[in-house]
Amino acid sequence: QYDRTGVNFEGQLDKFEPYVRAQLDRSVWLHIMKVTRLDQLMDQQEREAFERALADDPPEANVENISATLSRLLADSDTIFKRGVANVFSSLDRRFRSHDGFKIGSRIVLSGALNAFGTWNHYRKADEALFDVERAFYRLDGKEPPESRYSGGIVPLISELTRGLTIKAGEVESDYFRARVFQNGNLHVWFKSKELVGRVNQL
Repeated sequence: QYDRTGVNFEGQLDKFEPYVRAQLDRSVWLHIMKVTRLDQLMDQQEREAFERALADDPPEANVENISATLSRLLADSDTIFKRGVANVFSSLDRRFRSHDGFKIGSRIVLSGALNAFGTWNHYRKADEALFDVERAFYRLDGKEPPESRYSGGIVPLISELTRGLTIKAGEVESDYFRARVFQNGNLHVWFKSKELVGRVNQL
């Protein structure tokens, strides 16, 4: 009568098979993305579109669909990467960019990045934006970025600094950034490499 999530299918067997099929397809797609690490080719825009598709109506996880999706991501990887760089920097508050609206300066400011409990603000998605920024620097430096925003780089360092029930002001430093957390939840991030900043601006 019930699946493990508690959904009741009593008298609705015609709905049970499509439901199970969708759950299976969703699981296969997530597994494929994880083992191939092709999610690393996705910027935030691509990730959100992919997650919406999986949540609403996951495509059938057959060889043809999987092959077509992976081929598209590989073929479009350069465009997706450049779009991700453009999107993440253009979304920043204009007051904290340089006077040239198409260039970044020496730092970025992420307002309200953390909530009152010292954890990432789910609604501002600052951790995702920061991970996209850092991933751009890794790639431009010819290095492999962390597998996820919680497995390496600046995001887990900030999470460790602010662990607890209140925001703790302080600074952390990674290969590419120096970040300062303020008690109002704002996050200031300075870029350590002028050369990489220049290459981001060229993109």
